[in-house]
Amino acid sequence: MKNLNRRVKKSEGRKPGFIGSLKISLAYLIVPAGAGALLGLAAGLAFAGTAVAGFDEKVAASFAAKYQVCALKLKDTPGYRLKALGLKAKSDEIGRDKLGGGGYIEAFQKEKKKAWLLTKKECKRFADRL
Repeated sequence: MKNLNRRVKKSEGRKPGFIGSLKISLAYLIVPAGAGALLGLAAGLAFAGTAVAGFDEKVAASFAAKYQVCALKLKDTPGYRLKALGLKAKSDEIGRDKLGGGGYIEAFQKEKKKAWLLTKKECKRFADRL
């Protein structure tokens, strides 16, 4: 049986200090570092297909989304049926030009959600300008 009444040395009951834990943690990091590099490379290749839209693609997506939504809003308005068709054609043309760029589709979907907030009056302005 252990003697529970004996005095404990200062170094016995202590946790390892910063240097001691650093030595231990470095030993654990050396082997996984190579595996981590391989994992990082694999993750980079996996996300290579997801591209971020540049400024020009975001602007094009914004206009294409506005034109498409306005075309849908104005298609039943008398006097704006042909203009709505023109808006839809312009939206499709912008989409064909920018479709190859990375991230255009995501930017287009995001802008289309915002474009539904346009009023009919603003849509008429777009149609008149085009």
